[in-house]
Amino acid sequence: VIYEIFRTMARSARSALAMAGPVRYGTDYDILHRAALRSQAQAFDADWVFQFVRGDGEGYDWGLNVTECGLCKFYRSRGAQELVPYICLSDYVASKALNLGLVRYRTLAEGSNVCDLRYKAGRPSYVYPLREDWPPQFLTSAPEPRLRPGVLP
Repeated sequence: VIYEIFRTMARSARSALAMAGPVRYGTDYDILHRAALRSQAQAFDADWVFQFVRGDGEGYDWGLNVTECGLCKFYRSRGAQELVPYICLSDYVASKALNLGLVRYRTLAEGSNVCDLRYKAGRPSYVYPLREDWPPQFLTSAPEPRLRPGVLP
């Protein structure tokens, strides 16, 4: 249900852009870099903390390493942390809708110490899971590319 809500929202360009915020190709990546630096101050307990990762020009154009997640913190405080991995699928939906080429191997919601988001223009969006049941049955209508586990693109 959570995934379908995000997918329905992504059908509207305005909603998809709202989900992605400034994360679009052709924008000034300095905005993301400055936001990452501000997040390091940890001004709010329930906020995100992340680093901006400049691309290597080949494997990815840019990335984010999220080390603290506002959604994880909020849902944990409400005793509903089991929902967060499904909410994390919104990254996949937004990337696919905006053709951002997201590849993600790890998430805080699934027990990792980082969410490692890597974006490359023109690449299919793919979220590498920690679960054995990926892709979920509701996503199997379009096969996803298989990447080597544990290797960041």
